[in-house]
Amino acid sequence: MKVLHWLPKPPVFPDADRARTAKLLHYILLVTVLANLVSMATDLLVLGQPLWWSTLNAAILLLQIAAWMLNHGGRVKAAAFLLCAFCWAGVTVSAYTINGMFNSLFAFYNVTIVMAALLIGSRATIVFTGLSLLSGLYFVAASEGGIYPNEVGLMSASETFFNYAITFILSAVLLTFAIRALNAALRRAEQNERALQQSESKYRSVVQTAPSSILTIDRNHCITFLSRSIYGDPNQHIGQSIYEFVQPDWRDTLRKEIDHVLQTGDSGSLELQVINVTGGAAWYTDHIAPLWDGDQIVGATIIASDTNDRKQAEQAQIEAERLRLELVKEREVVEMKENFISTLSHDFRTPLAIILSAKESLHWYHDRLTPDRRLEHLHNIDQQVHYINHLLDDVLTIGKARAGKLAFAPEPMDLMTFCKEMVGQVQAIDKDQHEFIFSSRGDLSNVSADPQLLQHILINLLTNAAKYSPPGTYIEIKLSREAESVLIEVTDQGMGIPESEQPHLFEPFFRAHNARKIKGTGLGLAIVRESVVAHGGTIDCTSREGVGTTFRLHLPLEVAFFLNGVHSQ
Repeated sequence: MKVLHWLPKPPVFPDADRARTAKLLHYILLVTVLANLVSMATDLLVLGQPLWWSTLNAAILLLQIAAWMLNHGGRVKAAAFLLCAFCWAGVTVSAYTINGMFNSLFAFYNVTIVMAALLIGSRATIVFTGLSLLSGLYFVAASEGGIYPNEVGLMSASETFFNYAITFILSAVLLTFAIRALNAALRRAEQNERALQQSESKYRSVVQTAPSSILTIDRNHCITFLSRSIYGDPNQHIGQSIYEFVQPDWRDTLRKEIDHVLQTGDSGSLELQVINVTGGAAWYTDHIAPLWDGDQIVGATIIASDTNDRKQAEQAQIEAERLRLELVKEREVVEMKENFISTLSHDFRTPLAIILSAKESLHWYHDRLTPDRRLEHLHNIDQQVHYINHLLDDVLTIGKARAGKLAFAPEPMDLMTFCKEMVGQVQAIDKDQHEFIFSSRGDLSNVSADPQLLQHILINLLTNAAKYSPPGTYIEIKLSREAESVLIEVTDQGMGIPESEQPHLFEPFFRAHNARKIKGTGLGLAIVRESVVAHGGTIDCTSREGVGTTFRLHLPLEVAFFLNGVHSQ
């Protein structure tokens, strides 16, 4: 194979057809030159031919070199015509001097004529074929005239010409088909090569301009191709392990994902941190697909997209959202403090005035007051102290809930019995001004709930129902076990809540405009909502102004029920 590198290369031209014809003619000329050189060496060293014979071969060699130069100069048809001409001359000379048509050089020249003529065109093929046949007729005439001696065992000249003509024509036809087939094969090969080059050019253009890095790895997880690298020349990484560029904490995760792709043939993706140019960490998203060779998985293709900016933006957004929530909480705390101060200045003033008045009466008029009057003043002081204590408890409870520090300690209880006790307490305070209707459905004997929070819920809802409902109306309490929750309903026939103000109903210190003349702090429903949320439940309200209000509480079974000690939270 090394010898072939020393052979002259065929000419290359922009025109594909000319380049293909020149290439074929190049190899024909190469064979004829080598044949001529071998013939010259044989004639001089072995056969001992006269000097004029070597001179003739040298002239033919010069003509071959001239045809070679014409071919490489782009004048392909002129070179082919020159080749046909000196080969026909060679046919004539060899036939005249070496016993006619019975030598191999004669046949070689005729085949060369046909092949070179085919490169020129069909007309040249017909012309040079006719000339060769005329040479055959001349050989027949010469043989019949006794120019060539008859050799023993050989055919007559006419028979030889007939066989020669048939063989020559068949050879010409076969060579015509062969040349055309070779031309077609070369044309298809050139088209395929051109298409492959265009495809490769497009592929490289897409790969090199793609925003992501595209790489392939073998089954040993070593890099076999890399389109781009943040570290410099991508070719320097060929053969390296892909894990050299991945942060140590993420290498096992990537290895598991690649192994899964190589074993199953499924695609996968993951987000991981790689080592950047400064040695730090950068976020990338890798999309991994199997690399097939036939029906065998020989590696994987990885498209690595730089998502560091997006990740940083997400983290910045999360941080901004956290700061926003903290700001909202801070604002709520400030508002709650402001409302608390406003409530203190308003709601504490009346009970403190009552306590001060009772104290002054007891101090200055103790001797003049009857025992019943003294007890009445002491009772008023006790009531107002309880009211202030209740108000402070509510403020502390809502503060803990907003700070996420509201204690939740569920324990098994009989929900129906517990609710009846709460109804009884409110009914005793109400002094039979309203009719309380209680009903329950389903097994509620073994419920897990926080007694203190549940007391906040029921007492606030029941006292509100009594406070905002006229005397003589009813208040209905329903308990039921549904498919996935415990339902508690409290319904009254009170003043109702304006529809436009219902979205703010559970906000701390909020009071509807039609309820502001009635004593209250606006904390009760906020405490109810936080207590329900602590149980993992929901609360909603349906109300019509002047008709009444219904509160519905749903406590999910998986949180609310303690069934035979199986589940508790």
